[in-house]
Amino acid sequence: EAFINKNNFKELQQILKDNNGNQYRNCRNLASGAVRALNSKDCAEKQVEFMAFSVIYGMDSELKSQRLEELEKLGFSVCPHTENVNDENIQQIISDFKDMAENNGIPIDGIVFSYNNVDFSKSLGRTGHHYKDGLAFKFEDELFETSLKRIEWNTSRTGLIVPVAVFDEVEIDGSKVSRASLHNLSFIEELRLREGNRILVAKRNMIIPHVEANLDYADEVIADYPEKCPCCGHETSVSVSETKDKSVKTVYCLNTECTARHIKRFVHFVSKQAMNIQGISEAVLTVFIGSGLIKRYADIYSLKDKHDEIVILEGFGEKSFENMTASIEKSRHCTLDRFLNAMNIPQLGKA
Repeated sequence: EAFINKNNFKELQQILKDNNGNQYRNCRNLASGAVRALNSKDCAEKQVEFMAFSVIYGMDSELKSQRLEELEKLGFSVCPHTENVNDENIQQIISDFKDMAENNGIPIDGIVFSYNNVDFSKSLGRTGHHYKDGLAFKFEDELFETSLKRIEWNTSRTGLIVPVAVFDEVEIDGSKVSRASLHNLSFIEELRLREGNRILVAKRNMIIPHVEANLDYADEVIADYPEKCPCCGHETSVSVSETKDKSVKTVYCLNTECTARHIKRFVHFVSKQAMNIQGISEAVLTVFIGSGLIKRYADIYSLKDKHDEIVILEGFGEKSFENMTASIEKSRHCTLDRFLNAMNIPQLGKA
């Protein structure tokens, strides 16, 4: 894990400024930007620290705690940890770790509990996302009161029309927040949201803005939803899916040629999780599609032949054209899982 100590961040705020000359407001974003720049001097200047929480391979010790202790002897900073957790001491351990992190300026949003024996942990298997040998306990998020101004609806690449809450701006963890996804029609109905309601918002896991509660919860509210797609004007449909616990209502655009769906499919195709083509943003795709340069995925691989038409576009030049086409050519050698993900096949996501 790479992070910037909260105590150091307070000093950095007085020294460093962002590209717009403004003070950095969030240590997580500053650390992320420094690491992504792949510049060790930049990381050193911004005092990015590394703390190991696991040894993937290279040590033969049977216990995870032993591996961390060996790593510490080699000079690495390792994640604070303890053993022999049980139902009698777990509450105290959570409290102690939370206090330790706060007192030492370490930005954490929870604690991970896992089995100590390496072989036993591996025997439990894993999902596509994580090993099954433990669980993450997340701290409660701090809540902030604000007022709901309106609900916007945005069409996705699948035709799903997603509601977004727009509320009076609040500052959470150093960043200004004024929008949060409302997920689906059922979520709006559950909270009985209306414009003007006082709501509580938080940043889940210190990252994702989320509407947690409605302080003006009414007895009965009929949730409004767009009967026409906000992008193409085509009729919409409400779909009801059954989960183990409840029914979920979602709103869909029925037009397969909807402009928003069309553009978002291309955005997904070039994304990092799919073909990973750099230099083609949603704004660029909108221009390319609008000018007829792109109609199908395959057209992206013919852009190298459209030099004269592209370099005259606003925001483009020789260098940006070269970088874009180089990234396109590189994507030809993608792995099968990335290619399948890029194809936008229903029920098929990233591996």
